[in-house]
Amino acid sequence: TGYTRPFLPAASTPRERFVNQCSRLAKETAAMKLVRGIVREEKVHAVVQELTRIGAPGVTVTHVTGQGEKMRTATYRGVKYPALLPMCALEVIADDNCADDIARTIVDTAHTGHKGDGHVFVIQVEGAYAIRTRWRNVA
Repeated sequence: TGYTRPFLPAASTPRERFVNQCSRLAKETAAMKLVRGIVREEKVHAVVQELTRIGAPGVTVTHVTGQGEKMRTATYRGVKYPALLPMCALEVIADDNCADDIARTIVDTAHTGHKGDGHVFVIQVEGAYAIRTRWRNVA
């Protein structure tokens, strides 16, 4: 006899539940969101691990610098200049129904309770292009 797939039990891990929920909901809607989180550098690895654990479809990490609402200054040879703080930007493209879970995961994982924890933005994606195949996905 040929190979038969073993019985797959119901989703038991958070990743399996997330993937099952998102794939089921993705069939109902084609809308996509960009979840962009700007977090402390020391929290990036924890956030990426948690996003991987829940089954996020992929993540892009970019090192950025910036300032919050209170601008800090530094002095170099008697001249003051704006001091930009190092942060990291994480970007995840996800289905409309899963974007809130991804944003909540970033917030919960990156939270320290101190100023400078960062922000998470959820942005509507109008469409996407695959460069190699020239495939276009209209949201």
